[in-house]
Amino acid sequence: MTLGLLTGNLVDGARAKLEAVGIDPDIFVVGAYGSDHELRPELPAIAQRRARARLGVDIAGPDIVVIGDTPADLQCGRDIGVRAIGVATGRYTTDDLAAQGAVAVFADLRVVPDLAVVRRRVEEAGARRTFAGRLEDRRYDRRDGSLAKRDHVLRIRIYRDDDGAARAASVDWKGASSLNGQYKQREELSSDIAGDPESFAQILEELGFIVTMQIDRDIWQYDLQSAVVRFERYPRMDDLVEVEGSPQGIERAILALGLPRDSFTAERLPEFVRRFEARTGQPAALSDGALSGAVRYDVSNA
Repeated sequence: MTLGLLTGNLVDGARAKLEAVGIDPDIFVVGAYGSDHELRPELPAIAQRRARARLGVDIAGPDIVVIGDTPADLQCGRDIGVRAIGVATGRYTTDDLAAQGAVAVFADLRVVPDLAVVRRRVEEAGARRTFAGRLEDRRYDRRDGSLAKRDHVLRIRIYRDDDGAARAASVDWKGASSLNGQYKQREELSSDIAGDPESFAQILEELGFIVTMQIDRDIWQYDLQSAVVRFERYPRMDDLVEVEGSPQGIERAILALGLPRDSFTAERLPEFVRRFEARTGQPAALSDGALSGAVRYDVSNA
């Protein structure tokens, strides 16, 4: 996917506005601006030509998606057949934007627009909440990264109540992942270490393992028939929803969530991090240590 910028602002004005909110203008590979043409409907074709020259491939109109928050944004590429997605972050409502023929309309561009609303939907569908609190993961590898090279995961996972006490803890191993249709699958083994997770962490360190990733988030976890639905809120990143279970259970849970089906993918956490950082211009923080600046891990290990 190539990210471009299409705006009625002049080039210098567009750069100034992006930099003012901490977004690097250079993340946009191509663009078209008000300084290129005074008429907005002419800009998509200009961006299309520049993308063709820059990337060396012919990009057809239907392969281009324009994202905007006004009717003018959504209409501007119709002459070359681009698709449009509406985002109601301005003065126009989702209904206003849907009336312009957008292929999809969202309240905003977050992965989960309103966590409380989506949680309420699964509760109304009969989901039973099994945990609410803090979920901490510490992922381990050898110094040569041999586990990551084999797509294996070794971690200690701790569920903490609001008072910080460990309610449950486990050491987990995951084998290499694969896709079964649109569902991710992998072999997993887990053992309870709730009695003393800190001592087990020390054992791993004595055996030569090092922490390669810390992930801390507030979670709300539910059982919904044959699926587990977990809502996750990170220190600085988009809210996420993870659904696990049988294919039938997963599909029922997604239906209850009321979110677009194509927003559920088998992608890994680093892909969500990349999109968050590209959209906001801010570095994601997946742990308390990363938020404070005390630690910085390679997010590809997430």
